[in-house]
Amino acid sequence: MSIAYLLPARRQMENRMSLAAAGYGLWILLWNILSDHAPIGWTGMTEDTRIWIAVLFICGGAIHWRGVQLNGGYRWSPVWRAAGMTLLTINWFILLFHVPHISSSAFLVYGYFAFGFLQANHSACTDLTHAFKETVQDGTQITT
Repeated sequence: MSIAYLLPARRQMENRMSLAAAGYGLWILLWNILSDHAPIGWTGMTEDTRIWIAVLFICGGAIHWRGVQLNGGYRWSPVWRAAGMTLLTINWFILLFHVPHISSSAFLVYGYFAFGFLQANHSACTDLTHAFKETVQDGTQITT
């Protein structure tokens, strides 16, 4: 028996979210390495911190993407999805809290992404809770 937690439209949306976040991280990383002008230089972070943020975006996007692909097809696959989405949500909020002024467009953009990812993170953690309850109740692992 296979347990699927994502409807096709939600799965497609979460795939796009994870790939867009990983692509954003790759863009930050490459631009930071190849140029003197960092795309998130306005945050006041050091270059090392900006590189770590980029790497965490890439890793979070990859982990979340893998969790969406598994989608209940392997034991505790919701953990992958929740872990990746949590990492991405934290990254978006880090950028949101580094916005220099509330009236800037960066505040609106990063706020939109941070709260959008927070809502998706809530969904991923809810699915993880359901997977845990199913495993505990019948004593079996989630398998296909």
